[in-house]
Amino acid sequence: MLAARTAGAVLCAALCVPTTAGAASAAPTAQGPAPNVTVAVPGDVTHPAVDAQQDASTDVAAFDLGDAPVVPADEPAAPDAQVSAEVAAAQDAPVLGAVPARAVDVDGATIVGVTWKGTVSPDRVEVRAQGADDEWSEWTALEPEQDPDGDGGGTDPWFTGGAARVEVRAWGPDGPMAEGLDVAAISTDVTDVDKQLGAQAPGVQLVGSRGSSAGRSAALAGPLRTGTAPAPPTVISRAQWGADPALMTWTPQYAQTTVAAVLHHTAGSNSYTPAQSPGIVRGIYAYHAQSRGWGDIGYNVLVDQYGQIFEGRFGGLTMATVAAHAGGFNSGTFGVSMMGDYSSVAPSAALRESVARIIAWRLGGSYLFDPWEVSTYVTPGHSTSRFSPGTGVRIYRILAHRDVAYTSCPGNAGYSILPWLRNRVGELTGAAKTQIWSNWQALGRTWGDVGQLESDVGTGSAAYFTNGFSATYEPGVGVHSISPRIRPGWLAGSGFTGMGFPRSFEFDVGDRRGRAQEFSADASVVWSPQTGSQAIGGDLRRGWWREGGATGWLGYPTTSQRFVGDGRGVFIEFESTGSLLSTPTTGTAAISGALRSEWWRTGGATGTLGYPNRTQSPVGDGRGLFVEFEKGGSVLWTPTTGARTLTGGVRAAWWRSGGATGLLGYPTRSEGPVGDGVGTFAEFEGGGTILATASTGAHVIHGPVRHYWYGRGGVNGLGYPTTDQKRTADGSGWEIDLAAGVTTVSAPSGATYTVWGAIRDRWRAAGGTRGPGYPVSEPVNYAGRAGGYSSFSSGAQVAWTPTTGALLVPAAVARGWSDRGGYAGRLGVPVAEAVTTGGTTTQRFEGGTLTVRDGVVTG
Repeated sequence: MLAARTAGAVLCAALCVPTTAGAASAAPTAQGPAPNVTVAVPGDVTHPAVDAQQDASTDVAAFDLGDAPVVPADEPAAPDAQVSAEVAAAQDAPVLGAVPARAVDVDGATIVGVTWKGTVSPDRVEVRAQGADDEWSEWTALEPEQDPDGDGGGTDPWFTGGAARVEVRAWGPDGPMAEGLDVAAISTDVTDVDKQLGAQAPGVQLVGSRGSSAGRSAALAGPLRTGTAPAPPTVISRAQWGADPALMTWTPQYAQTTVAAVLHHTAGSNSYTPAQSPGIVRGIYAYHAQSRGWGDIGYNVLVDQYGQIFEGRFGGLTMATVAAHAGGFNSGTFGVSMMGDYSSVAPSAALRESVARIIAWRLGGSYLFDPWEVSTYVTPGHSTSRFSPGTGVRIYRILAHRDVAYTSCPGNAGYSILPWLRNRVGELTGAAKTQIWSNWQALGRTWGDVGQLESDVGTGSAAYFTNGFSATYEPGVGVHSISPRIRPGWLAGSGFTGMGFPRSFEFDVGDRRGRAQEFSADASVVWSPQTGSQAIGGDLRRGWWREGGATGWLGYPTTSQRFVGDGRGVFIEFESTGSLLSTPTTGTAAISGALRSEWWRTGGATGTLGYPNRTQSPVGDGRGLFVEFEKGGSVLWTPTTGARTLTGGVRAAWWRSGGATGLLGYPTRSEGPVGDGVGTFAEFEGGGTILATASTGAHVIHGPVRHYWYGRGGVNGLGYPTTDQKRTADGSGWEIDLAAGVTTVSAPSGATYTVWGAIRDRWRAAGGTRGPGYPVSEPVNYAGRAGGYSSFSSGAQVAWTPTTGALLVPAAVARGWSDRGGYAGRLGVPVAEAVTTGGTTTQRFEGGTLTVRDGVVTG
């Protein structure tokens, strides 16, 4: 039962604890966000044989009590009715027989409660239910509770067993009260999973000594366990009992540690079956989360009379999850509620044993082995609390709700089991002292209090402490601590799942700046004040050590290793502005600085280059660095050229030209698109360019030839190169073929001209620069007719018309032809190749024949 405000209630005095009874000071717990709950110690406490609910449904309805029909009072009003109500609240007995009731049809609701808005709340609420058999239950008192902000409140939820109608009567500050009150009616069905759970209810048989019914157990000190943490009892998870995520609006909050367990009862009928219990929990959850507006169920766990344990508030049972079960005492306490009304009915043996086991697991895992120990709890106060804010309250490790609040909870019969419960929990936890606990004790508890209780992990166990330490134990390995410096990196590496157990103690990495710790999954965590705590493992870890580790050129990692977005590889970054990347196909490679920035510019691992397949290395000339990639690309860097990218055919053409130590040198511009959208190009420090298209391939052009080509319009003029630029036939000049069908030829002097088509072919057939020589001008077109000619450095010419084709005109003949007016003179154009016989050369033209003998031209 949750906290209630009953003015003037006669309750049990707060504990009546003597100041000498095991005094132990406990610091007040602080409320805050989840401490890395996504990587919490596993501690599997859920029911292993039952799946999550799939068809559980919960219907919530609200009825205005002021609009409900009035039912006459059972008896005439007594003059002292109000006083009787206040006194009877502590006795949990109905006394409002003189108050008219209101009737509400609830259509089979299994859970009902009364809520209100505003600052006026009832002092007393009683309810009874009519079942399908038309029989009425006895009147039951529901304890009212005003919300801490004073604006509204509600009673405890009450299990009806499935009522057709309920009657409600209430007494307020001014007498009978109905206006402003609502009846919340919640309906749940019994599902197949509920039946499956109910069929496996433990019905626990008690084993072993129970100790005295009062006083303190003497058997609290047990042998040191060489195994793992206290075994958790079976718990039915939220998914298994059917918690509707849509109803939960509460964001989990956590205390630093657990200091005590608080015993409650839910009130309501005890007449329920094991299969009905999950539905009751669903109803309480809906009432707390929605009708009361708390956003979740109020208890940490609930236990039914058959011994079934249900996970309560969301946030994790191994964590010090803050619930809403004891106002002013919620933070740092573990709220356990017995399902049913234990005002006069004693809890069953199965219920008591399951309550003892879940509390023993929680307190034992928190190293609170003496349930009779007393600590001081500084309460922040609450509207339902018996203590004002800031009061230091002395509490047992196990206490009842009524010890700290104005309530009868957990009922007189429920309250009477506390001495037995403390003794039984002491028996269970006395034998649960572990190797981690032993080390924690030996170190003077410098790790702090237990923040996340010790739980089994694989073959070992682990716990988290409030000073930021985790501690682990494995048989044959022993206990290791993980410090607040190392722990964030271990968690970033997915803790036990990703990193495993410690395999070393924390150590200095050798530079007196940082620390590291090794873990079983081939992993390390490395820390420095500047870079923080980072996880690195597997191939990346080995690659990092190959490069010198923290004292090498990469330095300390600045991130933990992560997956690349494509899911293929992993990577990690370093303070040297370097990265290590690894895939099964490319291996592990390092890249840093400007080379890494250029690689990122191209899209990184998912871009045009892909993953590096080797670590960046010096170029053979000692000037620069380079790194190569899986998709056939390279990034090269020098201090003067910067970092530049070459790929595919452009890179291959660069290698053909001698690479960084060849004709072109280092790229000064990364490969990029040409303006026409057809090709790509890159430029180089040696004055060269490589251009590539799908149809022409990738080719080098440089020097005067490149300058000439640019001057003639580049790709928009003479077109893309179709060959690499190469030496001329005589070895002293350069030539290159271009897509426009021309060849550009550059003489040693730098004079550069083109020859084209059939003229070019005839020139090459005649020996090119070793025959006619270098072109000395651009081709000349005939005026007024089709054709033209080119002149060469030897004095020879090649002339062409569509009818004659390309004909070589030897130098001496060309002089005579020119002297006679050339193609425009009487001779016209040549019509046949020159013929040399016995020292005499002749060549026929349209207008005659020229003969050369001993240097003399005639004709």
